[in-house]
Amino acid sequence: MADAQGLARRMLFFVEGISDPQKKAKDWAIANSWNNQLKQNEYTKFAVISSKISVLDDYFLDLTTNDGMEVFNYFRGKFIDKICIHSKKRGENLFCHEGTKKNKSIF
Repeated sequence: MADAQGLARRMLFFVEGISDPQKKAKDWAIANSWNNQLKQNEYTKFAVISSKISVLDDYFLDLTTNDGMEVFNYFRGKFIDKICIHSKKRGENLFCHEGTKKNKSIF
């Protein structure tokens, strides 16, 4: 059984209408189980957790549209800027360069 940290590493959303979400999630789990050194899957059992998320259109950020990606990138940039400000205050420089447009993201 995977440890709790392993389970929390990644959350992916597979959307109905674009593909078969259950199949895509299962294929992703199997592909990510592959161990290049051993040349075999590390796991033989996989689980897919499914949920239905309902949200009003006013609160939905559609990342399949240019408008949605522009909004996402705007807030992503603000988030990165905030991290840079706080890391510089602590004497760190994680991935920040002078000037907002030069910040290099680790995301």
